[in-house]
Amino acid sequence: MAINKIESTQKKNYVECGIKFNKKSNGYYKAIIYVPYKCDLTKPKKRYELSATTVLDMREKIRNFMALSNKCDINLLFQGTLKEYALIWLSKKKEIAVKKGKIAGYQRTEYSFTKYILPKLGSINLIDFTPIILQSFINEYGSHFSKSSTDKVVTPIKQLFADAYESNQIPSNPALFLHGLNNQHYGIETKQVFSLTKEVQEKFESVCKSTFANGHLKYRLGYAYILLLNTGLRRGELLALQWKDIDFNKKQLYVNKAVVAQYEHNSVTEVLEKPKTKNSVRTIPLNNKAIDALMHLKELNKNSKWVVSTKNKQNISLDVFSSLLQKLQRKNNLPLFGAHVLRHTFATRLYEKGVRIDIISKLLGHSSTRSTYRYVHTSNEVLHEYMSKAILYNTEIELDE
Repeated sequence: MAINKIESTQKKNYVECGIKFNKKSNGYYKAIIYVPYKCDLTKPKKRYELSATTVLDMREKIRNFMALSNKCDINLLFQGTLKEYALIWLSKKKEIAVKKGKIAGYQRTEYSFTKYILPKLGSINLIDFTPIILQSFINEYGSHFSKSSTDKVVTPIKQLFADAYESNQIPSNPALFLHGLNNQHYGIETKQVFSLTKEVQEKFESVCKSTFANGHLKYRLGYAYILLLNTGLRRGELLALQWKDIDFNKKQLYVNKAVVAQYEHNSVTEVLEKPKTKNSVRTIPLNNKAIDALMHLKELNKNSKWVVSTKNKQNISLDVFSSLLQKLQRKNNLPLFGAHVLRHTFATRLYEKGVRIDIISKLLGHSSTRSTYRYVHTSNEVLHEYMSKAILYNTEIELDE
């Protein structure tokens, strides 16, 4: 395809794919390209202007433009802003989510766009995005928010641009290699902690039970974390527990609801709902540590219907529960881990004691033991312990000649 270039009047010219561009007085780099209209040489050529803030960005824009113009697809590109495209994209996502009954996932995506992404990037034309623009936004966002929050913004951005590229709305996918900040930025070890070692667990439990000189607990939620360790409850299930769900006589508790976050536009609300699956509705026997934790929580939360509550007898939000856990860890030089690690640790300790995987699966509320196997993490210490007890025959292996 023939493509004409406008000769630059500037002293310094750059060239990419045969297209000249230069830096203007306003600091932007600019190139003007003429292409045949929808590959019909009998019609007037169409004029396109490309601009960028850096030479690298301009080179990439020209390469992307040329790739599509050679396919005669240039006129099929989306000629609008990210906000305009996102509204269309979200509408389609919502239709699919409603049909599949997965509206919660859609609400999280919509929340990320309306609250964080579109206010910063919404006015930029969809075809003008480059990897540098997107990664710079994520780097800035990640400097103010946690790793998990940043990842929740990265994911919908990657989804939108992947869909736009597959439907030929953009010449290339600028979010292909988009990533959140690495673990070191947040002071987290690269290797994630999946279950606590026995040594760390003992220290953690000791910290949770610690008191001031007057006998008052240092950490109001300390025994709530111990209860998680000894029941394998999910965070939302624990925060939904009411005293009517506890049977001290039979030494068991009933799981029949959970606190879940609902995302709508740019706000988040927490509601009580039925557990995520029918297997999540279950009865959990209580060991002595769990009963002791419940007795302390009963004393701490007098006149509250919630097992875990604030001083004002209100239920505690998911985020507050997790942030107070991290505060406890930082103050006591413990490794940083989320509340879900306590659930993994519960499963691992049972597995190490020889409890069958199908029993552990029922206690965790899993629909399949395949999920449960991901929750058990045997440490090297346990492996050495088992090997030291094992009787090994034929320690010398002879190979047949």
